[in-house]
Amino acid sequence: MTLYKKQEQERQALKQSIRRYQEWFHQAHRAARADNLDVAITASFYKAKAKKNISRYHAKQKELERLERDRVEKPREAKVLQMNLQDGAFAASTLLRMNDVGFGYEHAAGGSGRDQLFNHLSLEVERGDRVGVLGPNGAGKSTLLKLITGQLAPSSGTVALHPQASIGYFAQELNNLEESQTILDSLLGLPDMTQSHARTILGCFLFSREEVYKKIGDLSMGEKCRVAFLKLFFGGSNLLILDEPTNYLDIDTREAVEEALCTYPGALMIVTHDRYLARKVCNRLLLLDRQKEPEWFPGTVEEYESKDRSQRLDAASQGLENERERLELELAFLIGQEEPPSPEEQNELMAAITEIRRQIGELPEI
Repeated sequence: MTLYKKQEQERQALKQSIRRYQEWFHQAHRAARADNLDVAITASFYKAKAKKNISRYHAKQKELERLERDRVEKPREAKVLQMNLQDGAFAASTLLRMNDVGFGYEHAAGGSGRDQLFNHLSLEVERGDRVGVLGPNGAGKSTLLKLITGQLAPSSGTVALHPQASIGYFAQELNNLEESQTILDSLLGLPDMTQSHARTILGCFLFSREEVYKKIGDLSMGEKCRVAFLKLFFGGSNLLILDEPTNYLDIDTREAVEEALCTYPGALMIVTHDRYLARKVCNRLLLLDRQKEPEWFPGTVEEYESKDRSQRLDAASQGLENERERLELELAFLIGQEEPPSPEEQNELMAAITEIRRQIGELPEI
């Protein structure tokens, strides 16, 4: 069993590395075909960087071939944790209604009036809706989620939850975690959770036997995200409110989260700058922009972009689109890198990822 697990972990790591290299080469090649001169210059830089990884790519392929050749058979009793989210027996169609909602923040000391974010915002979220809340920084995305969760009160209009609706809230600041608790205790506080089940879950999410006794306050941001998601997975909520849920997740955890959210039977509202997450998970869109009224689109990102691109972009809009694609390509490269060995290099990589996300978030929507 031990040898099989070790080989399987190595095999998955090799396949993941190979997929990253293949995707990187593909993206660099695609970007190099751009007609725009600035994008083409940038693409040539990325393509040159990609070529440097070819020898590593071939080495990984040979290593995988060797591992497959010497692979041991899978033990008959190997266990796999099924990460299914449940929403109980709740059967109502509509979980959330916002009717004619207005909200704004008071100006700083010395000013007068309010900085208005919303006027006459109305929407309904039904069972099975996976709503992506998209827009630039400052458009009111996180404020909207706080209105839904009751952390803020609207200045006009109403926010109504179904009496049986139960909200699970993931904040990008992770301030809803109890930092004095251990990882294990945080899960044992969930409904119907046993110690053996909690240990199985934590093991599947890469927490070793000793690590389950670590205090949440001592964890890295990525580890805290894992704990927060596990509490969400097994908390029994039927409406999940997620604010930038994938910011600090590694690739394996991101994939597990994406798959779970795609099959979630309740309803979701997700604020994200992660276009891949939005494309994979969301089936409804709410687009926020301070320059215009909120736009509700009853379809996927692909359907919206197809509709939106039916009209030819002007030069300024095309430039913004090229810049977005360049930043997303760079972000994909940074996230796809293997974790650096030293804490200093890890912090530098995280800072670079955070900076690219900030730049993407500040680009105007077109």
